[in-house]
Amino acid sequence: MEINAQGLEIGYGEFVAVENMDITVKKGEITTIIGPNGSGKSTVLKALTRLLKYRKGVVHLDERDLLTFESKELARRVGVLPQRHSAPPDFKVKDLVGYGRMPYQKWYSRNNDEDKKVIEWALKATGTWELRDKSINECSGGESQRVWIATVLTQQPEILFLDEPTTYLDISHQLETMRLVRKLNRESGIGVVMVLHDLSRALEVSRTTLREAISFLVAQGVLEIRRGKGTYVADELPTAGLDLSSLTGLRARIRARDLFEMRLIFEPATVALACRRASAEELQQIQRKADRMEEIARAGGDWPLADQEFHWSIIKAAHNEYMRRLYPIINSAVNEVMQRTQNRQRMMETAIQDNKLILEFLH
Repeated sequence: MEINAQGLEIGYGEFVAVENMDITVKKGEITTIIGPNGSGKSTVLKALTRLLKYRKGVVHLDERDLLTFESKELARRVGVLPQRHSAPPDFKVKDLVGYGRMPYQKWYSRNNDEDKKVIEWALKATGTWELRDKSINECSGGESQRVWIATVLTQQPEILFLDEPTTYLDISHQLETMRLVRKLNRESGIGVVMVLHDLSRALEVSRTTLREAISFLVAQGVLEIRRGKGTYVADELPTAGLDLSSLTGLRARIRARDLFEMRLIFEPATVALACRRASAEELQQIQRKADRMEEIARAGGDWPLADQEFHWSIIKAAHNEYMRRLYPIINSAVNEVMQRTQNRQRMMETAIQDNKLILEFLH
């Protein structure tokens, strides 16, 4: 399943929030929409799920115009969890989750055996089975969010849309929600589209490279990359107030070749970690690029001092890692040669001794 939007223009009244936007989301993938406040993240999500009418452009679900779907038909394929949601305080968890089966029922129908199986699956998949007889008001923030996700899951959608699912949650419940999203995607193959503010959370769950994320943030004005003190540095994430290299989970995604090409300065520990994860081929590629740049510089070509300073830190780390891996091989080869040499020497000494004995015998 695939939802493809082209040339979207979306707005409220005279205000245009998003214009000329193309986006594709697919079943089986996790897509995260990130950007500063007021940039239209939630607006895009609403347009892709027909909760908000777009002014221009077209949205197709599997090559069929989204506007041609009946509400129940669309609800069986797409699930949406808005940023704000509420339920009567006396509702039990299992009753709330059961409402997700409405797209499959008549208005007067009750849950049949098939519905009950799906409700049980959704409760167990989200880890809320033990909460089924609790009132929704008795659940903690993290539990409540998992219950609402279970409610949407009972629709059995192929793509799940979550509008800022970690908002108002503390760190532990944010991590809990992100783990659940990864689990559902991995085990059920469900596609997930999320609106998030936190870059580190987005990088942990989405299939994107560090460079793609940074490029997007720069384009959106969230991340500013400035030149200073002879090198390129990632100064700040204005919306988060955090240094780029210290974001939780980000370090684990950095690749050596990304570091080499982006001209961003990270602390030495991050650079060393990236090089340790790199393949031997990647390390050799970095060395070949370094050799080429050195040739250009010696020939009088353009290789700014800033680039020299930046690339040197990566080249040095890559070289050290390559030699660290190569050392045991070299050491083993040297030991083997020395062993062979010692064996030959012993054989020669034995032969000389034998010759002496023969000569003594002849005399």
